Amino acid sequence: MIRVNTKRTAMFKPLPRSLNPFALWHSAQFGLGLLGAAATLFSSTGAALLLAMLAAAGSYACLRMAQTNRPDTKQRLVFGNAIAALGLLCFLMLLFTTDLMLALMALLVASQLALNLTSETAQAASKRHYVGLASGFAALMIGAAESTSASYLMLMLAYSACVCLLLPALWRELNTEQSAETKHPDSAKTPGHVGGMAPWLPTAAVVGLALLAYLLLPMPPQANIGGTVMPLSQTSSISNPLWDAEAERSQQQPADSDSDTGKTEQSQDEQSSLAPKALWESDQIPANQQAYDYPGFRQQFSIEDAVDSRDPATTSGLDLDAVVLLMKTSYASHADHPQPRNHYVKVRNFNHFDGRQWRTEQDHLQKWLPNGDGQFELPVEHGQQSDQGLLYQEFTVKHPVGAWLPAVDTPVRVAIAASSIASDRWHHPVTAEPLPADTRYTVVSEPQHIHGRSISRLPAPDANDLQLPAKMDPRISKLASNITQAGRTPLQRAEQLESYLRENYQFSLQSVIDNQGNTPLAPFLFDRKSGHCEHFASSMVVMLRSLGIPARLATGFSASQRNPVTGYFELRAIDGHAWAEAWIEGKWLSFEPTPAYPRPTTADEGWFNSTADQLNRYIQHRSQQSELESAQTHSITDTLVNLLGQLGRWIWSALYWLLLAPVGFVVGRFLWLLTNAWPLLFVFAIAATAGWYYRERWLATSLQRWIQYRLQKRKYHNWQEDLDYCHRWIDRMATLQGLQRNTGEPIEHWQARMTSYAAALTGAAPTGTASTDATTPKGDTSTAALDQFCAWLQQRWYGQEDIEQPEEDLPSIALDVVDWLASLPINTTAGLR
Repeated sequence: MIRVNTKRTAMFKPLPRSLNPFALWHSAQFGLGLLGAAATLFSSTGAALLLAMLAAAGSYACLRMAQTNRPDTKQRLVFGNAIAALGLLCFLMLLFTTDLMLALMALLVASQLALNLTSETAQAASKRHYVGLASGFAALMIGAAESTSASYLMLMLAYSACVCLLLPALWRELNTEQSAETKHPDSAKTPGHVGGMAPWLPTAAVVGLALLAYLLLPMPPQANIGGTVMPLSQTSSISNPLWDAEAERSQQQPADSDSDTGKTEQSQDEQSSLAPKALWESDQIPANQQAYDYPGFRQQFSIEDAVDSRDPATTSGLDLDAVVLLMKTSYASHADHPQPRNHYVKVRNFNHFDGRQWRTEQDHLQKWLPNGDGQFELPVEHGQQSDQGLLYQEFTVKHPVGAWLPAVDTPVRVAIAASSIASDRWHHPVTAEPLPADTRYTVVSEPQHIHGRSISRLPAPDANDLQLPAKMDPRISKLASNITQAGRTPLQRAEQLESYLRENYQFSLQSVIDNQGNTPLAPFLFDRKSGHCEHFASSMVVMLRSLGIPARLATGFSASQRNPVTGYFELRAIDGHAWAEAWIEGKWLSFEPTPAYPRPTTADEGWFNSTADQLNRYIQHRSQQSELESAQTHSITDTLVNLLGQLGRWIWSALYWLLLAPVGFVVGRFLWLLTNAWPLLFVFAIAATAGWYYRERWLATSLQRWIQYRLQKRKYHNWQEDLDYCHRWIDRMATLQGLQRNTGEPIEHWQARMTSYAAALTGAAPTGTASTDATTPKGDTSTAALDQFCAWLQQRWYGQEDIEQPEEDLPSIALDVVDWLASLPINTTAGLR
């Protein structure tokens, strides 16, 4: 029985010790890097995790085989070549069947596994290890470039932790392999701690400094690599044969032909087929995908329906916090004008209001085929060129949306996987089918701004843009006239209406307007004074029209804040929005009457805009949205989640205002000086260099005066403590000549070094105004001051513990020693402690 237990103990005890730290952390960082890249290539998280785990396990096994030389070198070479050949075969198969990135990932994994097996010498092993580290980092960066989730930051932090543990183990591994080759076992003995410091601390410090620099430095604007929009690959393409045929006919007809002729000849079935399908009509939306069906994106909608669609108590729609779309933006050229920080992402325009419902009159869809580059060119009204350059937008659909493509005004090109698209009377792009989840498309727009407001380069207004409800409450027109009495121009009147609604009414997600038989605008304006964005925008449009200013309603998303971690605008269900557009000075200007939504402006963000500042604004924006959403939730789970979120925001606010904001202010000022006051900094650098070069002329005198000031200002009350205080300052003065007292050095040795240094350089001895001998004359060239001070130190440290204060004046003796040291030349090879 004892033998059996002994064998079992011997069988299981070595298992933890067999886990080599280097191979473990090397494989872990490689697996985490692949997990980041695979998560962006696979729709299934489980598949990405399985691939990363298999790659990490294979890397660990290959590294252990190479470390233990089992099997021998020739057999490992055969295995490595077989793995490399298999990886090349997989690369070719995946390249022609699936995707280039997936093929490159397979080749990367196979190459790294083969390299782990085939290295023989320590020099080759070092290259193998560093290549493995670079491969994991490259895969992580590929995933970071394609990731759309802020949770990817947690993966990057886990990767950084692995690197912090890997690098010390890597250096120990390389030392072990080199010592094994040189047959010096003692050289392989590396301590676990260097200088009392944990081996992972230097790497962790570098990672921490990098994180701090990321937070404190300004985030550069996103670049548009290549300056063009390329069609994005999709698993499925939107196609409608009738749309394709009409697009071909419209391209073949002359530009001045009457397109209505062909339209009247179409049958009722064809006209129904030519209309874009609604979300509930499309068979392209899988049953497991929950669509975002905001009524403001339909062909017509009522204000009550739009309000109820936000209320979880009356609808089973999406959670208000759900991300519907992700939008990444970049400018092709950066003009001198400041670029907007937020955008209106438009979906629909409406010009007819009957007091309850909005719809578009005289709408007609013009079909378009892609050009030779696979992109769709959209018609644009002539006008002033964009003042910000071309704006490139890349959209990723997270929840199915309707057929009207969300885009920033004014879209001029679209790249989407479709055989044909259409544009409505407002030149906005439309597809034949709703967009399912995971759809990606890109849009090129020409944004314009005037008076700090965005402009839509769309057709001039017609009679529909001045239409008023037949049974409109006359109090609405009177209210509009009273508000705009001081306005002289249409722009001033529109701004007065906008400010009045923003300052005198409250925003609410709840459906507060009772569905009675009259228009909902009058109860909103005169009774409730609280409502949703459709109430604010509809009221402003109606009041503008009552003043003779053409206006219309626009719906879409309010892209208020970019997530600084991912670089994407997160368009959530709560961001579905309505605003007003007015024809002023020959242009369609946007107005934001809803107080809970910021105005998209081109206001400059300031002379310094660090990542921490952007993150703070993003957290504040999400906090405001959470407060609005919390009014709609009453469950215990939702309340607990809100409390935890509020606690996290408090912690961030404390960290930001106590650390990041002050340090960021200093860093920002320094960067401002570098960019705006560099001539002054150049002069300062020259002066500092000259001062350091001629430091012998001023450094000793300055330090002498500072030490004299400290010695004279001290209140001497305890002789032994005062002696230690003077010794510390004299030792600092001696540092200029490299004569500071070393740790454990006897006092007499320190005294001898100072006198020898003085004799060798100047041939002079220290003069003192005090002496231990009464017969020593004042001003004699003896070492009386230094001898007296050192004698006191000897008595203090090696003599009696309790000694009486001598008759000599301690400050006077200490000042004499300082004056003598200041008279000696500076040792330029010595530095201040």
